[in-house]
Amino acid sequence: MDTVIVPRDARLNRHENALVVTSDAGRKSIPLNGVKHVLCMGNGSISIRLLKDMGRRGIRLTVLDGSGRYLGAFEPEEETPSGRVRVGQAELFLNVAARLRIAKAIVSAQANSMRGLLLRYRRNGTVGLDSSLDGLDNSTHMIDKANTIEALMGAEGQARAFLHDAFERISPEAELKRRIRRPPSDPVNCLMSFFNALLYSACANELAKTHLDRSISFLHAPATGRRSLSIDMAEPFRPVLSDALLLSLFRRGYVSGSWFDKKPGVCLLSEKGRIKATQHFWSRIAERTGESTLRQSIHRQCLTLEREALGVGQFRPFVWRG
Repeated sequence: MDTVIVPRDARLNRHENALVVTSDAGRKSIPLNGVKHVLCMGNGSISIRLLKDMGRRGIRLTVLDGSGRYLGAFEPEEETPSGRVRVGQAELFLNVAARLRIAKAIVSAQANSMRGLLLRYRRNGTVGLDSSLDGLDNSTHMIDKANTIEALMGAEGQARAFLHDAFERISPEAELKRRIRRPPSDPVNCLMSFFNALLYSACANELAKTHLDRSISFLHAPATGRRSLSIDMAEPFRPVLSDALLLSLFRRGYVSGSWFDKKPGVCLLSEKGRIKATQHFWSRIAERTGESTLRQSIHRQCLTLEREALGVGQFRPFVWRG
């Protein structure tokens, strides 16, 4: 078991060579051998004894709040830190042309994956997607012509707007009238934000297996206390690990009202919703696309950036063809 998902209000302890999770659902013992990542949702507690053992074993702990927003992580000490990679990464960031090229590759990959998603649904019989596909094509031209990060972000926003406009035609229950993040106002916004948060966490975990500095990013501006490279690495995977998963769950009728706690203007996931959505996400990330799982594809993408920082290769982002 590579990733362990811990429910809200659970207590984490160590007994011999096992992680012991105690919650309202009972007591569960999980062998620590093979665990690489522990994902905690909401409130809970963990023993220092267990935390020390996780550090020795190289197990990462990620903490999300009730809405799926990344709060922080316990990072085991790196065994083989590489100053050469981080110096090369910083040089790429400071080189205006190199930074724009990498950022443009990220946005282009995301737009192509969006197109792959819509083409997949059109092949499966969904009608009315031509205008969104045409809009994505126009946005792709804007991405190609962008000569600043700001122009690139604008083109990315326009491409995503065309994708969101198609949601209702793919699944009426997944209509997205307006993207609202904090706090989300409806189930679609709520699930999208939650899946994005899980995706950022997954990318942070894969980046932790490299020597890259997660605070030095290329598309999103680096900021204090923000591991923005995780967001960069997530962008090409959003169409398959956030958008496609969300649409699939609504189309198949898996999403129910019990998944959400609603108040006027605010919609958050209930405990049941968090557990269900998290299970679907980690099941999805373990699916294979070609020869690799999506999780392995994230790691492979991170490695191509590391190789470019070392000057022995070129960054190649993931593209999903649908």
